Amino acid sequence: MTAVAPVGLALVLAALPAVVVPVTLTVKSAPATARAFPIGWFVGLCVAVSLLVLLADVVAIPEGDGPWISSARIGLGLLLVVLGVRRWFARAQAEDDVPAWFTGIADMRAGRAFGLAFLLAAANPKNLVVVVVAAAEIAGATLLRDQVAGLLLFALVGSLGVAAPVLAAGVLGERATPALAVVDAWLTRHVSALVAIALVALGLYVGIGGVRG
Repeated sequence: MTAVAPVGLALVLAALPAVVVPVTLTVKSAPATARAFPIGWFVGLCVAVSLLVLLADVVAIPEGDGPWISSARIGLGLLLVVLGVRRWFARAQAEDDVPAWFTGIADMRAGRAFGLAFLLAAANPKNLVVVVVAAAEIAGATLLRDQVAGLLLFALVGSLGVAAPVLAAGVLGERATPALAVVDAWLTRHVSALVAIALVALGLYVGIGGVRG
């Protein structure tokens, strides 16, 4: 189940636009509110992947890594490459777009931060494509313990990006604030290009894996 680790890293890059939320919460909100965001993100990933794996177990007839999984990997790989290419050529426009959920971040409480993170992790179409890839990898395992291990590994790795600002603040305290401001500015300039590259790289990784069977 270590195959889901690269998919989790791809999710970290694909979800870079969401990292600005825990950065803002860490700097401007209570610690409990900042911690609620990565927790909600982790739970959202676990729920989304679990539902997709359960669906795959019901729909997929054969056991093991059957032809349907290879076909799914190829299809998802192509989709990710297309999304990455589109994101690359639309990156200038994407940098000017402000998502509706972005407003009012500094005024959030813990419950709303948890709910927003849950929805962004589990229902955001850009993240959902990567989540489907992870679910396809996990569904290929025949043992329940392997599926659970793969699920937890993917959710942990996929939550590193949104947890990093909170962890940095916990370790460095107020000294983390200038560094977080620099990270926020850098992400604002380069996030679209990074997401595009991550989607294409993941698409090639998944698609080639599907071709090899």
